[in-house]
Amino acid sequence: MAKFEIKDGIAIIPEGTTKINSRTFYNIEKLRSVTIPNTITTIGQKAISECVGLKTVSYPTSITQDDSTIFDGCNLLNTIEFTGEGTTMTYSSTKPAPWKDAKDTITTIKFKDTVNSIGDYLCEGCTALQTIELSSSVKTINSNAFNGC
Repeated sequence: MAKFEIKDGIAIIPEGTTKINSRTFYNIEKLRSVTIPNTITTIGQKAISECVGLKTVSYPTSITQDDSTIFDGCNLLNTIEFTGEGTTMTYSSTKPAPWKDAKDTITTIKFKDTVNSIGDYLCEGCTALQTIELSSSVKTINSNAFNGC
């Protein structure tokens, strides 16, 4: 099991870690930023939820299994940066994106150079969205990715 720590409000998740278990960073008020390494493939329920000070998240395309409750209660989240190679996760009206509770506060979405496809319903309903930074590697934006923004 990987050892996680928080230093100066930043979650330190060791490279090589493949899973973040449920409630790993649950209700940590001092957490401000989480960079999830590209080795993570699974994130459990409420893994980073109720972190009322969380503002930025780096979310890799390597994630193949996540849950819509990961960031529940993270109502100040304002920036998400998608990293890694390939396609972001795909969501739907019945399986919303994990940042659903922050749809009114997310102002910036960034896609790093190696992301080439944006999944369905990725940022649906992000009503505060002001900036989308797309790299030249993005070739496909799937259905409803930014619906209601």
